[in-house]
Parts: sequence; C-alpha cells; structure tokens
Amino acid sequence: MKAKDIWNICWPLVLLLAAETLILFIDVDIQPYFFSLLLLYIVLSFLLHMVVHELGHLVFGLLTGYTFLSCRIFSWSIIKVNGRIVLKKQKQNAALGQALMVPNEKWDPENYPYQLYMSGGLIFNAAALVIAVVLYQLSVLPMIPVLIFSAIAVFFLLSNGVPRELNDGAVLKKGRQKKEYRKMMYHQLWTIYYLFNGKALNQLPLESFERSESIPLEDPYTVYVMRLSYYKGLSEFRFDSAFEILEQQYEAVDKLTIYDKIMLKAEKLFCLSIQQRATEAKELFQDAEIQAFKGREFVTIKRVLAAYFLFVEVDSKKALTFVEEGLKLIQTDVLDPQLKTEEILLRWLEKSVSERKEGPLFNESKSDTILE
Repeated sequence: MKAKDIWNICWPLVLLLAAETLILFIDVDIQPYFFSLLLLYIVLSFLLHMVVHELGHLVFGLLTGYTFLSCRIFSWSIIKVNGRIVLKKQKQNAALGQALMVPNEKWDPENYPYQLYMSGGLIFNAAALVIAVVLYQLSVLPMIPVLIFSAIAVFFLLSNGVPRELNDGAVLKKGRQKKEYRKMMYHQLWTIYYLFNGKALNQLPLESFERSESIPLEDPYTVYVMRLSYYKGLSEFRFDSAFEILEQQYEAVDKLTIYDKIMLKAEKLFCLSIQQRATEAKELFQDAEIQAFKGREFVTIKRVLAAYFLFVEVDSKKALTFVEEGLKLIQTDVLDPQLKTEEILLRWLEKSVSERKEGPLFNESKSDTILE
C-alpha cells in the first residue's frame, strides 16, 4: 500500500479522535471515545465474520470429502502447494475473501456434493449470530458490540445468501437448476488446483476450457473459462484465435460485472493496439472506465498500456516504463496463475521496444520466431 493510500485511510480516523478528545472537555453525557469505539466494533465485526464465513466453507468442504487448496482474506492467502501449506500474498481481486477446495477426482462432475460446501459460510455466519445473542443473554457481552456484530451477520447472510452474480446463493441456485453449471464448477476447482501447483495453460486438460452453450456469456463461470482460453491463445502467440474469443465475449460486455467489464475493455484495447488499429484504439482509450482504471497497480493494465503506447502512440519510452512497472509487479503478486502469460507478453513487448518494430505484429506466423 502506498503512503498516499495509508494517509487517505488514516486522516479521517485522526480527525475523529481529535474531535472526540475535544468533547472530553465539554460537559456532555456521552461515553469517552464512543464513536471511535463504535467504528472499531464495526471493523472488527466485519473482519470476524469474513473469517467465520470462509472457515464455514472450509469445514463443510472437508466434511463432505473435499481437500483444502487455499483460503484468502484480502491479499493474504494460506495455500497448499505441492503438499505444503504456505502463506503468500497476492493482488486483491473482486472477492474480499475466498475459500477454495479440491473435489474428489472420483466424483461424477455432474452429480457431486456441493451444497454443504457452498452453504458452509452462511451456516457459520448464522451460528455466530446465535452465539453472540446467547452470550449477551448470559451477560457475557455488552449490548452495543452484540448489536453491531448481529447487524454485520445479517449483512453477510443477505449479501451472500440472496442470489447475485457469483455469491453463494447464486451458485447454489444455478447448481440446482443445471447439471452443466455443476460440471463447470467442478472443472474450475480442478483448474485452479492445477494452476496453483505450477501447470502452464497449455498443460491443462481440455475440460478446463469447456463451456456450455446453455450458460450465458455474462455468467462468471463462463467469463472465467473464456478468459482462460483467451490467455492460452496469448501465451502461444495465437493472437487471431485469442481475438476471436474476445470478440465473442464482448457481445455481453454490458451485462458483465464492473470489474470484468473493465478488464474485457482493457484486453480489447490490447488487441486493437497490437493490430495497430489506431483510430479504434484511441477511441477506446478515452473510455471513461478505462481512464478510471488505468492508474491501478495491476500487471494486466501495465501490459495493455505498454502495447497502446508502443503501437498506437509510438512512444517507446513510455511503453518501456509500463513494461518495467509490469515486470516489477509480477514479483509482488506471486499467486496469480496468469502471471506467466503476462511475463511472456511483457518480455515480448520489451523486445519489440528495443527493436522498434514498425510492421503489423498481429500475425500468427510470428509465434514461432518472436522469442528467438
């Protein structure tokens, strides 16, 4: 976290503490530092419920036959790599927390136990709520912390239980409705296992890239599979094939989550740039969402900007700056399974900068010689 980000978080807290310190000198009937304590209760309750929620997934996953893969809270992950449990840091994605388990390889991909695993977080949040109320009734905990903890519990139950995007409720609902959805979920868990344990994209089984036509393009599981196929095409320098996948997914761009929408636009900007379709690339570069996201410290964004400034703006110096920033970020985001592809592409852009290529590079025939 940058010093500026830390300051943006801390200055309101410092201001609150200063104001409450001044209140101490005023004759008012209020508990000292009441609002600061209130804020502390909210933050701690939220963090505790996050941990409880992911623990619920882990416990019920283990009870139903899954094996542990990883558990993440914010940027910190406990992950099982090659049989060893290690602590690693990764760039935070859309989910604040995530518990991943590996299904039994002997299970039928269309008919296996998933409901308790997916419900475990909700069950544990509800149980924590009941325990807090019981402890209050027994005069073990005071009223205000229990009220806040209970309110956060209700928030977790509603935000994760009411079907929306890729939350627990949505997965449970879709899993009950379609065997194809259960199958995609099964193979995605195995795919994540393979990637976390060092397999390259071209080493994944065909099942990792299969998607059902009955599942919409905007569905998060479809987005994941198509993104994986797209990255595989990029890693093999089959740019035409990768662009075809991107164009297909772009049909649903307005139905995607804001994060997936921006990343899809960014990838289109990358493809337009390496095609040297300057007019279209410049127009997309001015898109409000691209402009708002271009300052984020993501490897993908650095790679896209490097391609744009190299092939469209013809600014080798700025392109090389983004390449270097991207390569530096790779060293700090050790858990992203797509980083190998990002590194290959950044090295390619680095070489392109040094050679100052002028001809169109969007050519499948270059895949054999580009890294020589």
